[in-house]
Amino acid sequence: MGIVFVQNITMLSIWQEILKIISQVTGTTSYPVNFTVAFIISMIIPVAMLWVTSLVVSNKKNWQSIKEYFVRFGYAIIPLDLAGHIAHNLFHLLTEGKSIGYNTIALFGINMQAGDLAFTSTFTVQVLQFIIIGLGFFGSAYTVYRMSNKQTFKRMLLFYALMFVFAIVNIYGLNQMGEGEYGAGIFKSTDGGQNWEKIEPKGLSEDLHKVYAMVALPDNENTLLAGTESGIMRSDDGGKTWVMHGGERFITAFAVIPNENKDLISYSITKDDAAIMISKDAANYISVNPENLKQILVSSFNNSVFVSEDGGDNWNEVIKAGAIN
Repeated sequence: MGIVFVQNITMLSIWQEILKIISQVTGTTSYPVNFTVAFIISMIIPVAMLWVTSLVVSNKKNWQSIKEYFVRFGYAIIPLDLAGHIAHNLFHLLTEGKSIGYNTIALFGINMQAGDLAFTSTFTVQVLQFIIIGLGFFGSAYTVYRMSNKQTFKRMLLFYALMFVFAIVNIYGLNQMGEGEYGAGIFKSTDGGQNWEKIEPKGLSEDLHKVYAMVALPDNENTLLAGTESGIMRSDDGGKTWVMHGGERFITAFAVIPNENKDLISYSITKDDAAIMISKDAANYISVNPENLKQILVSSFNNSVFVSEDGGDNWNEVIKAGAIN
């Protein structure tokens, strides 16, 4: 149960706040150290809750009685725990599952344009997740009933309540994943990233996983362009409302060249061509060296990396499908 909790919470915006608090206690900003501390705490919490519940239900009779309740009803968590794992991984499978096919094909040197990676909508995924958690809860509740040895419902009420609390925690985490806390929201910062304001966009696809790139125009920070699977969307009010700016191009990456003109470059795909580079492998990241404006780096959806030293006229593949050439 603790592992499922960690899986979900690391995808929420609150995770960074938790790490910040832990770093103040540990005195280090090391991510591995602070993550380990958070992981240990997450493991202890459900175990401690089960122990306290066993202590109360056993009426503090003796050590053996408490241990018996703890071990016996610990098995009751398994159905809900399993449901939590399945529901969590279902999100990745159904919203990112097509990437498996693209990456598998890329292993054989065949690069395809990566379109929508989701098999179904985020709403549908959430409904399936909640159904799975519901089945897990009833499975755990039934296990409590069978292991109670015909003890009264009132006597076992705390164990039923414990399973319900675990189910609610799972539902909360999964709901936050689907509501945009997991990389599918638009956030704005005006202080260098210290604080973020969530924007509720109107006009964009409800499934923001279909937005592949976004950039603010250099001469107006409130004018944004977004590359989506249906074309280029434009916002003139900081991302609050969006309109179609061009449906003939599929943009997967944006970048601003910090020169005098502050030129905007992108990886653009049409039915007839693909630019900046001659490739059918969609880019998901573009970076321009501010000290050498002709040096451009592009990474692709199949984990290949290309570098140009002449402003994009010629390209050298330095990493192919995750392997350094």
